[in-house]
Amino acid sequence: MARTKLSLSQIGQRIPRAHLLRRSVPTPWAVKGSVMRAVVEAAEDREVDTTDGVRVLEPGGGWALVLPDTSEAVTHLWAEGPDSDTAERLLEEWAAVVERAES
Repeated sequence: MARTKLSLSQIGQRIPRAHLLRRSVPTPWAVKGSVMRAVVEAAEDREVDTTDGVRVLEPGGGWALVLPDTSEAVTHLWAEGPDSDTAERLLEEWAAVVERAES
């Protein structure tokens, strides 16, 4: 703050807002592996991080994380985008991939 001569509230206004959404999709235990393979395949040429689940990075700065639950028959999804519409689109896209892979 001393270096920029800005107040804390002014600095806070300059921080971009994150739009983060979360959803859980029921996923039978028997198909969790095939769901995760389908997610990796659906990512195509986008950057993927498999440190914890599958995190797909979007060119525009958004991302989606698909993470199978270790104790329940569900898959958790998180999506973040620069605006709520982008975050919602990402969440819907990856939820659809998970749901298609189950059938």
